[in-house]
Amino acid sequence: MVQMVGGTWIAVIISSAFFGAAHAFNPGATVTSSLAITLEAGVLLAAAYVLTGRLWFPMGLHAGWNFSEGSLYGLSVSGFTAKNALTQGSLTGPVILTGGSFGPEASVVAVLSCLGVAILLLRVAAKRGRIQPPLWVRHNGPIALNNPAATETSVQRQP
Repeated sequence: MVQMVGGTWIAVIISSAFFGAAHAFNPGATVTSSLAITLEAGVLLAAAYVLTGRLWFPMGLHAGWNFSEGSLYGLSVSGFTAKNALTQGSLTGPVILTGGSFGPEASVVAVLSCLGVAILLLRVAAKRGRIQPPLWVRHNGPIALNNPAATETSVQRQP
């Protein structure tokens, strides 16, 4: 419904904001980590949906990220400590690079990487015509008579 009224861009913004807000109450969450999740995962997952029009791609990305980060590498996933991971990784350094206790998804590295991929997905989606403009700028109705291109092609002059 949001995409129908507000178009693709507003739908991406709203769904990304909800995704970030959904992680705001996780252990170790901060305003910065919530913003990071919004920009990286929210936009990436929304872009994956826009490109395909199906949920399998964003769901697969989300599941793959959480599995890799937690179960495979033993790192914190959105503030939750991984248990029984295949390996036990640890990140040291500045919080801006490691994500701190929230996990790597709160790092600037993840934000830039995922946002970059999201932009590429949205560019492909735009080339494929999958971006919908907001309802108030769509031209689905009758052609306006003050449009010179429309009147030239639809009205033929008599000799």
